[in-house]
Amino acid sequence: MRRLAAFVLACLVGFWLGIRVAQGPAGAPVPVSPTQEAAARAYLDANLPAMPEGWAWDLFAPEQGVALEVGRAPAVGAAKGTVLYVPGFTAPLDMYGHELTRLAEAGWAVAAISPRGQGRSARGGPDGEMGWVDDHRRLAEDVAAFADTLEPPVAVLAVSMGGHVALRMAAEVDPEPVAAYALVAPMVAIRTDPFPDAVARGLSRGFELTGLGATYALGRGPWDDAARFDDPAALARGTDCARDPARAHLREALFALEPELRVGGPSAAWVARTFRSQDLLARAAPDIDAPVWMALAGEDRVVDAEAAAAMCAAMDDCAETRFEGARHCMFEDAPETREALIDGALAFFEAARAR
Repeated sequence: MRRLAAFVLACLVGFWLGIRVAQGPAGAPVPVSPTQEAAARAYLDANLPAMPEGWAWDLFAPEQGVALEVGRAPAVGAAKGTVLYVPGFTAPLDMYGHELTRLAEAGWAVAAISPRGQGRSARGGPDGEMGWVDDHRRLAEDVAAFADTLEPPVAVLAVSMGGHVALRMAAEVDPEPVAAYALVAPMVAIRTDPFPDAVARGLSRGFELTGLGATYALGRGPWDDAARFDDPAALARGTDCARDPARAHLREALFALEPELRVGGPSAAWVARTFRSQDLLARAAPDIDAPVWMALAGEDRVVDAEAAAAMCAAMDDCAETRFEGARHCMFEDAPETREALIDGALAFFEAARAR
């Protein structure tokens, strides 16, 4: 049986290596044609929301030699506290001007941070475009350190992988200024389609143990998605992740115009380390006592909404709201979904503030 398992794993690794060779070497970003660049710029000009009034970009150094992209804007009127925004995997902060503006208009100072490995923050791994993480706890410690610099009370609004980082922060770091966590489609557990969970775990761990962790995960590679800007029909419809055509392509347009922002597929090590981190979260759920609200997408094809619901049920102070019909990228989903998310987060923060 062991020989059979070893043979199957060897075949799969060989198959994966063939795909990796076909992906080509890491290095120069995939070029974008002048036509694609013009279409991407026109799309952003028509659809990219402005950042809040008074928004200022900055850098934050959680440790010597590490610079993370952050931004801040004041509240409209007297500040109730600060909402700290943590985006999902690969997402630039530039996309969320509308949401941050709504928070500021509701009387909250706003701040945001790009975790290591994305945005204009420091990157790791062998390729700047490769999704990379040394340890999700380190990301949580970075966010907690930034939260400590903000005017309390601090309320965290985090999306997808940002939600995972926020949960690690609540479970292990528990920064004093943070009073509540609103998590949008949190990455409690990743979906592994088309592989069963056990197979995906075995493959990612096998690649890591055999020295292949610092290469792209099975079937993934550098960002190469500029072709949509050759197709007006593609830009006029949503994607598997988001239903609103006016928001669904913001990330790719930013990547097309600013190659330094790009994040392609995750590394095999990212997948293996994420599995270990999500197992840690499942065990830590009963220890999280901060108020948490989870907004879950009814048609999520990226993370497991049922795993998030189960974790919420295991926590002392967690409530969930299911947005039926919504896809994973909920802040790029239908306008009514986006507005309901902000309304829900603001109501939750007000309730937490009143405690």
